[in-house]
Amino acid sequence: MEQQRWAERAIGKEAWERRQQSGEYDSASISSSIANRFRIKKQERDRTNVQLASINDIQLALIFESNLVIASWDIHLNNI
Repeated sequence: MEQQRWAERAIGKEAWERRQQSGEYDSASISSSIANRFRIKKQERDRTNVQLASINDIQLALIFESNLVIASWDIHLNNI
């Protein structure tokens, strides 16, 4: 049974390659190629997530620091 599935896959792949070479495209091939064109690779997605995490950390640090600055201004103004 396992060999039969491998044989079917091989025949399917050969038939698909032959159709592609002859210029025949079925709707599944076209939609698959369009979908894969815009697919983000896992490596790129991981790098983007790291960059976003870094940006969020920086924003959090800036917000935290700006709150400290605001708090220090409040303290300073109240002491005048």
